[in-house]
Amino acid sequence: MRIIPLSLLLIMSLYTAIARNVNPAPVCELLDRVGGKGTSERIVTMVDEKLSSEGKDVFVIGSRKGLPLVKGSSISALTAGIGWYLNHYVNVNISWNNLTTDMKSLAFPVPEQEDRHECSADYRYYLNYCTFSYSMAFWTEDRWLKEVDWMALHGINMPLMLVGADVVWRNVCRELGYSDKDISDYIAGPGFQAWWLMNNLEGWGGPNPDWWYKRQEKLCRTILGRMRELGMEPVLPGYSGMVPNNASEKIGLSVADPGKWCAGFQRPAFLLPTDERFVQISRMYYRHLKELMGTSLYYSMDPFHEGGSTRGVDVGAAYKAVLKQMKEASPYSKWVIQSWQNNPGKAAMEAVPYGDFIILDLFSDGMPKWQDGYMGHDFVWCMLHNFGGRTGIHGRFRGTVDGYFDALEKYPDTCRGIGATPEGIETNPILYDLLYELPWMKDRPQTDKWIDDFVRARYGKASSKMSEAWMLLVDSALDCRTAQQGTSEPVVCARPSLDVKSVSSWSTSEIYYDCKKVRKAAALMKEACSELQGNRNYEYDLTDVVRQTMADSAYFILKDISGAYQGRNMGEFRKGCKSFVDLILEMDRMLARNRDFTLDKWTRSARSICDEVEGTDDRDRDWMEWNARTLISVWGPREAAEKGGLKDYSNRMWAGLLKDFYYPRWERFFQSLEDGDKDECSVDWFRIDSLWSRKTSGPVDSLTVMTYNLRFGELASMKQIADYVSKHHPDIVALQECDWNTHRESAPHQNDVQFINELAFHTGMFGLFGKTINFSGGYYGIGILSRYPVLGYERILLPNNPGKEQRAMLVARIELPSKKILTVCCTHLDVSSAALRRHQLEFISRYLKGCGPVVLAGDMNATPKELEYTSLQWMDVSAPSYTCPASMPSKKIDYIYVSPNDSFELIDTETMTDPGLSDHLPLKSEILLLHD
Repeated sequence: MRIIPLSLLLIMSLYTAIARNVNPAPVCELLDRVGGKGTSERIVTMVDEKLSSEGKDVFVIGSRKGLPLVKGSSISALTAGIGWYLNHYVNVNISWNNLTTDMKSLAFPVPEQEDRHECSADYRYYLNYCTFSYSMAFWTEDRWLKEVDWMALHGINMPLMLVGADVVWRNVCRELGYSDKDISDYIAGPGFQAWWLMNNLEGWGGPNPDWWYKRQEKLCRTILGRMRELGMEPVLPGYSGMVPNNASEKIGLSVADPGKWCAGFQRPAFLLPTDERFVQISRMYYRHLKELMGTSLYYSMDPFHEGGSTRGVDVGAAYKAVLKQMKEASPYSKWVIQSWQNNPGKAAMEAVPYGDFIILDLFSDGMPKWQDGYMGHDFVWCMLHNFGGRTGIHGRFRGTVDGYFDALEKYPDTCRGIGATPEGIETNPILYDLLYELPWMKDRPQTDKWIDDFVRARYGKASSKMSEAWMLLVDSALDCRTAQQGTSEPVVCARPSLDVKSVSSWSTSEIYYDCKKVRKAAALMKEACSELQGNRNYEYDLTDVVRQTMADSAYFILKDISGAYQGRNMGEFRKGCKSFVDLILEMDRMLARNRDFTLDKWTRSARSICDEVEGTDDRDRDWMEWNARTLISVWGPREAAEKGGLKDYSNRMWAGLLKDFYYPRWERFFQSLEDGDKDECSVDWFRIDSLWSRKTSGPVDSLTVMTYNLRFGELASMKQIADYVSKHHPDIVALQECDWNTHRESAPHQNDVQFINELAFHTGMFGLFGKTINFSGGYYGIGILSRYPVLGYERILLPNNPGKEQRAMLVARIELPSKKILTVCCTHLDVSSAALRRHQLEFISRYLKGCGPVVLAGDMNATPKELEYTSLQWMDVSAPSYTCPASMPSKKIDYIYVSPNDSFELIDTETMTDPGLSDHLPLKSEILLLHD
């Protein structure tokens, strides 16, 4: 046996270690993905930890044996160096509109001398919770992996990672004993998980089918694998004390109620640390998190986001408890928290030891909070230039440069990083190239020099016209000096008005810049067409800048329209209106030529996710598209959209959206003004917009259903009731306590009145009556009003006990405009016996089984809790609030149900205010009947 000397073994092992660090496989694969097969053979890459200076990341661009060489002190530093080399040497800009490019024909210059860059930011953070919804919710696996490559080339080493959090929570809830139905009520759908994970809402956008969780689990592992092999330490969702809002009732936990978010959404509950199960559930959560995502050095938690009530909570103790469980799960980890509104407050910063917090100064570029120093905690300077994923040229170019370097100078020991925290991405890519280059610079860059370098990288060559154009933009739209939230919103996207102040609730349409500079920039870009035509980055930027000039023009045209209308100059008014709507259509046509500015790209991506999983069908695709459309239109149900202000928060200037969504609104509005109708408030924009959000590939029928117990007309005339009903434009009305030619002492004004005939006459609807008993010289029973033809109907007597008042169900077959047949049922159950009511409901369920799509409405004389234990396994589409007595409601006994569940979607529901016409409050629900 040959003996190898120890010294030789050491040399061999050292050589092997070095060899492993030359051309690391993940880096070679990255190069071949972004530049085409063989790209990795044209450049030498190396990880050399010795490059690090006092723990700071470093990359060096040099040469080796006639090839360019990029070295980094870590994988992340190396990939940042590659990104720098591609931009500044090869003149290739990897951007969202151009995530891969064929580099075979491009020269890879060999530097004559080493180019060394030391990083001032230990933490190079990326993403906002909102980004996972406003931009990433409908990404395919391929798109996701390209984004991770983009992160690597920009030197990001600390990305937020939320994909798969829903899988973790589903597993936790199952272990806690929750049913799949309970879990569906808790976990939000694909488009709205950001706000669920920030403790703002539950269930909206769902329910999520099993295939969704399988897909998320696979995608989660794939993304994390790519992140980690490229040197990133993902920020995982930690446990902040969140539990389902019904956790007290369901599993006996001691919780605090954080209240409502945006008026219409119930927040999840906060599990009090004093509850003995806080530790158990925290450990349970981290166990399931580790099984799917592993562990990390960073966990993101924000227990009281956006105004969540802390009533009954010892905030300091809560933060200590959350931190303790995070440390138990990962001893060396740090808590990453968003600094937004009042969080984190003084109590939080006092509770968490120095070194355990990393505070994201979320809106440093617009509303910085870092000047106070966060009581000595480490913080990250962040750029939040985009809100809601809205389109528009907007940013704070010079403010970003000065803001970061100012923070470094004032707090050199605690300003530990730089980050991008946009609510939406894929807009204004120039800002991200700037941001992630800043920490690798010794000094503040000269704007004109940086722009020249950017132009050369972005378009592959120098261009004086493009440099001048970008300098004009830097001095106008990219020079916001206020704290406004995102781009100046385009008035064309607003709910129509002659005085549009904003499109969304928390921004503005006021223009802060000189529009002439933007127009001149657009003209210069057009002039560069001969030298840059065919360059994808150029075509994207030209489209975007021309779009911006058109949006700006609409702002001034609307002001002219308003002035003409107020001055009663109807000729100028009509001319302005035509110019305005024609401009919307012109923008639509222009944007349609570039797929990056189309609604189709958004909706197709949402639908194509279903192709990644076996067993999905068009129903699943429609559900995904509904999530995608809802997010960029009404956002939430009526109360959250209208009272909570979420409508149009995520407005976009996209082809398809302009033509099919915004244009019809303005055309209708201008026509109403032309016709002399000044009451724009009479238009139910929510209903119109909500119907658009459900305009998927499958046909639907939209229905407004009411149910109303009339109290035998004692408190009002049939004309009064009819007028009230007509005001709400129902398609179907289920009525209880209807008389027919009776003589009641308490309602003499209704003697000899045939309720249903009278109501049908005054509402212009078809009327049906079903007798339950003879009463006071006439009949007493139930009824149905229908806007659509009745093909047939019958009265079915319900099971009864001796001596009890007979109850019945009225069943009608109604033909909808689509020719679809809908079964509509009205009933009024027994008032005295819960057992009898259950028997009656079981009979109804058996009778209606197999009847196709069914709407069942009426006075059930039962509380929601009682109905949970019946065999009526239908979907309740009625508002949960009390309906009786009308003057001071204290119980809910009126309902609207639909079956089968997957044939219907709920648009909106409400318990209506007391009109003083009965002792019950009427219910109204807007639903969709989906067709196979």
